[in-house]
Amino acid sequence: MGFQIWNKNVREQMIKRLRKRLSKQSLLLFFFIAFTPVSFGEVSHVSAGNNYTCVIDDGAVECGGENTVGQLDVPLLSGARELSAGARGTVCAISDAGLSCWGRQSDGLLDIPKLVNPVKVSVGSRHACALDDDGVRCWGLNDYGQVNVPNLGNVTALAAGDDFTCALSGGSLQCWGADHDGTLDPPAFKGLEILRLSTHACAASREGLICWGPNDFGESIAPPFTEISDIGVGGLHTCAITSGKVKCWGFGNQDQLLVPDIKNPRMLALGSGHSCAVGDDGLVCWGRKRSYLNDDDEMAFVGGMVEPDRPETVSLYDYFKRPRPVLIEEKGPLDYVEDLPVLRAATQSGVVISTGSTHSCHLKTGVVECFGDNDAGQTAVPVLTNPRQVSTGFDFSCAIADEGVVCWGDNSRNQASAPFTINPIQIATGGRHACLLDGATVDCWGWNFNGQTDVPPTLRNPRQVTAGLYHSCALDDDGVHCWGSNAYGQTDVPELLNPKYLSSGLGNHNCVVDDTGVVCWGDDEHGQAQALPLVRPTDVSVGYEHTCALDDSGVQCWGKNSQGQLDVPVLDNPKQVSVGGNYSCAEDATGLVCWGYMGLEAVQVPENF
Repeated sequence: MGFQIWNKNVREQMIKRLRKRLSKQSLLLFFFIAFTPVSFGEVSHVSAGNNYTCVIDDGAVECGGENTVGQLDVPLLSGARELSAGARGTVCAISDAGLSCWGRQSDGLLDIPKLVNPVKVSVGSRHACALDDDGVRCWGLNDYGQVNVPNLGNVTALAAGDDFTCALSGGSLQCWGADHDGTLDPPAFKGLEILRLSTHACAASREGLICWGPNDFGESIAPPFTEISDIGVGGLHTCAITSGKVKCWGFGNQDQLLVPDIKNPRMLALGSGHSCAVGDDGLVCWGRKRSYLNDDDEMAFVGGMVEPDRPETVSLYDYFKRPRPVLIEEKGPLDYVEDLPVLRAATQSGVVISTGSTHSCHLKTGVVECFGDNDAGQTAVPVLTNPRQVSTGFDFSCAIADEGVVCWGDNSRNQASAPFTINPIQIATGGRHACLLDGATVDCWGWNFNGQTDVPPTLRNPRQVTAGLYHSCALDDDGVHCWGSNAYGQTDVPELLNPKYLSSGLGNHNCVVDDTGVVCWGDDEHGQAQALPLVRPTDVSVGYEHTCALDDSGVQCWGKNSQGQLDVPVLDNPKQVSVGGNYSCAEDATGLVCWGYMGLEAVQVPENF
């Protein structure tokens, strides 16, 4: 935790300024107390890129955070009055000397065109634009035409984003460059004054807000805010100052949505994983906690004010009170849920069971109940509104409800710290990590020692995700993909014929139901990856060292049988099977039935359950 300690030269200037007021002891406290905002003289501009932030303070440009491409190496400037920090580390400022740029120089970003009295500048991902007496000029990479400026009228706002550019011209929005998910098609709105771009775009007047472009995490859903004084657009999140308060929404994996208490916020700046605001107490930043070493071997943190007292969390459902959008084209969630027995039961308010290492959870008619080992609070179900799916990991549990994704139990690896969601469809819990299918996106969090949360970017329309002990898998239009630990070959996916359903469970092996039956791979020490002959299987569940499946003959199990986990009792029309550590459970016409490991009451189903 902590706040930004700026680059060496700037820090020395700050120290000189602060020594007038602070003793040596109090100065050290200033730098290392986490919840103290960075104090400046008079901040007139603030701008943020990925992992760094810049401000204009009393006419001087000061930058802090990551310095991978020289973005913190500010040249000697005087009278700075306009500033823009690009996503990839290029910074431009307008000062008494005109337009100056520094930092990342690839793509021609430092090849500034000749300008006459520049008044505005905006740096995007790989290109930049400026407004001078002759109009708008853009430079840098032009692979999508983002620097080909169209005919514009009186330009009052200008912004460069990720391969596209927009301007407020004559009171109207004009955009050019890459058309990613509608970036060139802004909605109509009158009276716009503020314009911000990143991978998506937002514009605002004091009376309202519009956003457009990519919307994988709800970042482009414009809340019904009024009295807007500023907006900020990050890589996958958005913030606005509305009625004197900062509100944020979208992707929040780095706590960039957890807004601390800010007195009289006036300006916003957003990076990919952090957010900043300027208020009465100076510059306040929150979000990404990743740290770097400066020249003095002191910790320099990107984003301060992490874990503030009772931060304001963001729920799109609470904000908007509107149906959540379906982000998958052609295939809505229910179109493919019919191929997934577990999800089908959940969405129909039927019965769904999930077994962990030594605990189980059960969803029936909108209520989640858990039983078994509770040493980490994994069976202590919180209040849930309209739960529709539940999943149990090693010693934690997660559910999808109206609140979004809610997790409880062990959080030693942040596995119970679920990210912000916009359209949660399916949750999967593993050893000490979890994965989520959110709209058309897979997101994983928790322990990442083996890369099990590093979701490959090549997934195409994923429709199911699983989490194993130290690995994860997903089923998409191209088949099955696995990542993370491969100690047992569990990520070496064999040739499959039309896979329909996937299971990884808490072990080091996986199984799928495809047109040939059940196919398994990975750890096979006890035969758990050698599927039995099955007749039209509809469900399969993978445990630690055994596997069970449901077919026309009922439930069949194979693998390790040290605790009787393969000894299937007589079942009356079983509907679903779920496999845990050394036990198994099934739902049949009589209710929930479990067999195998009897320790810690893991499979001792409570009465009337």
